[in-house]
Amino acid sequence: IASLKKSARNLRSNTSGSISISVMPALGMEILPLAIKRFHEQYPDILFNVQTKHFEDVPSALFEYEIDIGLAFNPESHAGLECVDIGEGELLCVHAPNTFKGKSKIEAKDLIGHEFISIADSGPLADVVEKELSELQQDLDTRAFVQTYYVARNLVGYGLGLSVIDEFTAGAEGPGVIEATGFEPPMSFSVKGFYLESRPLSVVCQEFLSCFKEVFAELRDRSSL
Repeated sequence: IASLKKSARNLRSNTSGSISISVMPALGMEILPLAIKRFHEQYPDILFNVQTKHFEDVPSALFEYEIDIGLAFNPESHAGLECVDIGEGELLCVHAPNTFKGKSKIEAKDLIGHEFISIADSGPLADVVEKELSELQQDLDTRAFVQTYYVARNLVGYGLGLSVIDEFTAGAEGPGVIEATGFEPPMSFSVKGFYLESRPLSVVCQEFLSCFKEVFAELRDRSSL
């Protein structure tokens, strides 16, 4: 009943209604809040409901009508879900200053010999990292396994090794002084929005996704300067 009432509000007007979103924690640190702020300036009557979930929990939230939109890194294709391309991101190595003697880019093999904080089993990005590391001839000196990228970033900040995380978390504020170095070739990933195929997005949801995509592009351009 609540879902039907919300749908009715969203159909009546493109200037009022509500948007329920699930987002990866990394996208919720700066990109999502800025997108909501900008959208709210134009549509002040829109009510937002924001959840943070790992990707494996998002399809069920969509099928149970808990959310309208999911936002995630490298989401796997899923029957019944439609995807919207948001942009591309890059995985970076976060480490103490001068760990790699000022190199602008590193290779996966350069991680050997350093204490490592692993994001194994943390979702689609972990699969990207594991694929690259599987080519190494030597195991890394793993000191901790974590499932959340900002936990890995903060452990690095406290001097407990290095890690490979998404560029958005790498640029977030946290303890300690760290550097972030990219890989050659790059470890890239996609960012997508997705929703139920059987439940097309309302006008307000479509416009918010466009706003989110614009903010995403702007912040990526800023970080590359």
